[in-house]
Amino acid sequence: MYVIVKDKDEIEKCQCRFIDILTAGAYPIPCRPRFPKPSKSKDGMWATWDGTTYRIDTKYSDMTDAWWSDEKKMWLALRKVISSGPKEWRYWNVFGLKKPKRHEKIPMVAQINFPEEGENGHIAGIFVKNEQGKIAVVHRGKFTNRQQKITLTDCIAHAGFKSIEVRNHTKKNKSVLLVGELESPNFSAHVRDFVQKVSRMKEN
Repeated sequence: MYVIVKDKDEIEKCQCRFIDILTAGAYPIPCRPRFPKPSKSKDGMWATWDGTTYRIDTKYSDMTDAWWSDEKKMWLALRKVISSGPKEWRYWNVFGLKKPKRHEKIPMVAQINFPEEGENGHIAGIFVKNEQGKIAVVHRGKFTNRQQKITLTDCIAHAGFKSIEVRNHTKKNKSVLLVGELESPNFSAHVRDFVQKVSRMKEN
């Protein structure tokens, strides 16, 4: 049985490993992924990954680097953002499948975001851990397509996603979509497969 990773330091280590794996062999292209904008511009509301660490932005900018892999045919753009309501940081990981053009707006296909700490039902990505200590990346299976909601049931029934059970804060088991085990040698391929399934599902 998998349980949710809630410790702040452990989530940070998982996020850094997530980045290291998915940006290996990739190179940055400055462009404008469709990140959400804060309701009000405030110093320190955003932090952008610069290749080694998250750099705090003093003001909002929609320009950032998308890390493109010629091998995977996939890009990943990274930010850390604090919500304008409850002051909660989250790791924002945005994916696309077409090579970005420099300085242009690019559409995202999928997001796999994680809370900085604890458990947050409004954030779809989760790091989970099994009895052997192996970390996996899972997704709650909630997407929006042209203002229409796509549910976990839709994902499993119509798009071929694999689901697993995790134990939440109430000690009840909950179904989620399995993206892949973090230390699997095929983790990057599993993430790309996940993003491709999301893309096909949204096109239908």
